[in-house]
Amino acid sequence: MAKQEFEMLDYFGPVVVAAIFGITLFLISFLIINFFCISKYDDFTKFEK
Repeated sequence: MAKQEFEMLDYFGPVVVAAIFGITLFLISFLIINFFCISKYDDFTKFEK
């Protein structure tokens, strides 16, 4: 079996996946939960003070 040779571009796959995961986690945790799940009658959060 021949040995695989990777190009430099092949090593950026996990970095791109981790970046997409981090951005998605940020969007879900900050934008969606903060603005859609918390009503204006709840206690103030650190972002709103």
